[in-house]
Amino acid sequence: MTLSLWSQRIITLSPSLSEIVSGLGKERDLVGVSAFASYPKSVTKLPQVGGYFSPSLEVIISLRPTLVIGQDHHQAFLDKLKVMGVPVLVTKLNSLKEIQQSIQSIAKTINESAETLLTEIQKALKKAHQTPKQRKKILITYGVIKNPKRDTMFIAGKSTFFQDIIHACGAQNAFSESFIGQPRLRFENLIAINPDQVIMLSSVLTDGKPDQKAVLNAWSTLPIHASKTDNIHILDDDYLLIPSHRVAQTITKLCETIQK
Repeated sequence: MTLSLWSQRIITLSPSLSEIVSGLGKERDLVGVSAFASYPKSVTKLPQVGGYFSPSLEVIISLRPTLVIGQDHHQAFLDKLKVMGVPVLVTKLNSLKEIQQSIQSIAKTINESAETLLTEIQKALKKAHQTPKQRKKILITYGVIKNPKRDTMFIAGKSTFFQDIIHACGAQNAFSESFIGQPRLRFENLIAINPDQVIMLSSVLTDGKPDQKAVLNAWSTLPIHASKTDNIHILDDDYLLIPSHRVAQTITKLCETIQK
């Protein structure tokens, strides 16, 4: 399915997808985005069609879309739209391979070239693969863990693009278990896996502006190798948690951090 160049009214159901559409040069054709879509900044002025897991059918229909792009977890919702005659596109963004395939699929559907976006990702991966291989075990957490002895940690498991990046950067994921769903760790699990490095990915939406000094102090005395070697990091770049074409920047940033 491809759309004509002059009649597109595109709605995206996640921030990653609005970023990709904008990156492909079709920002002007976006008429609705998901809550928390913030890049590029202009998309914050567009109508919001609901949250990541709760898009509004009524709002979407009212915007008269010619294409609604969602992810695989939106499948049932997109099926409803399809029955109503609304063109839809389902994407997967779990792995680096899926991100690149989805960029290509979106580009083909909206009559744009994906070459520039994909080239940037490939360049970042090529550079990553040139980094020295090491046996360092990396633990990536979603959000800042202010009290590691008490707080449950949501972490990057095996079926994520972060695992792909860790491997590309020559290291290992500290969480090596096969796990369906969102892995969570408690303090005793953290001690058991004993990571060599901890990278916390901070989001202003969930973390606000944490006191980084206080957080690092809370981690500094833990009986894990990362604490003993002062290898705890908090990263707050806005692209890190978003599986869009800006994953090229994420690859570069994480590789630089992993090499520390």
